[in-house]
Amino acid sequence: MPQQTNTLKPPLSPCGVLRSRLQILFISSSTTVGAELSQALAVDRATKTTWVEVSSLKDAAAELRTTAFDALILYGEQGEELLEWVETLRASGMEEPLVVLGEVRPLEWEALLLEAGADAYADRNELTVRALLWLLSKAVERHELIGTQQRKVEAEQHQRQQEEDDFRQTLDLQQQTWETVGELCEQKETGEALPDSLRLYYQDVLRSQLISGGERVSHELQQLAQGLAAAQVSAASVMMLHGQAVEDLLAGLGPRSSRQLFPRATLLGWELLGYLAAAYQQKTLPVVKSNDPERAAG
Repeated sequence: MPQQTNTLKPPLSPCGVLRSRLQILFISSSTTVGAELSQALAVDRATKTTWVEVSSLKDAAAELRTTAFDALILYGEQGEELLEWVETLRASGMEEPLVVLGEVRPLEWEALLLEAGADAYADRNELTVRALLWLLSKAVERHELIGTQQRKVEAEQHQRQQEEDDFRQTLDLQQQTWETVGELCEQKETGEALPDSLRLYYQDVLRSQLISGGERVSHELQQLAQGLAAAQVSAASVMMLHGQAVEDLLAGLGPRSSRQLFPRATLLGWELLGYLAAAYQQKTLPVVKSNDPERAAG
């Protein structure tokens, strides 16, 4: 293997930096090549390497069970043998960065080896020590980036699932809350079914408040409450109406938007219930006649 000028510091490039340390597992039946590579890496001190050498995949699996390696180097003379070894390593679940060295030209086997799971392939006879270090460093960097991206995707998936779960729990809690409030606020009047015109009007008011941030919502709620009271609609029916309207409205939104709008929807429901109570109270107040001085004085 050709040598290059020694250096004590890992050289920088616009696209990365050589690893300062690498723990390498070398897999090959050729002890001569392994000794040559190990000596060459020790002479070129750009990267401090720890070298472990095994002669079979079985021994490699044993080492991997007990030691964490930064990268693996696989060497063989025949392309068929290298391809079989790479496929076996990846099929066994080995995920470490893998650089393959051989005696055949890259044009013949490189694509097949990369497709099988190798991170790089090079002809040993045309490879410098520094080039080998760059192949190893780039392979390690690639796996780190893949791992970071995978963790990011998993974290985003977990967050989306958590938001969806929270959203469903929020809707269930809302439904239970309004059902409970409706039972507590049930009035003697059974009343009639809510007119479609009032139901549609309330949905418009709700949408205006939650989505568009419409003005004069309190005035519209007061008018709505008076209409509901005039129609003899019970508080329980109003609460059920509100719960269903909120559920329908939030169902078309994402979990994050729904969680932001739900507290405002809850406050809107309580405000409507307060206006409804005031409207019923006005309806049931006794009429004071001018010719009844005692009731007037009371």
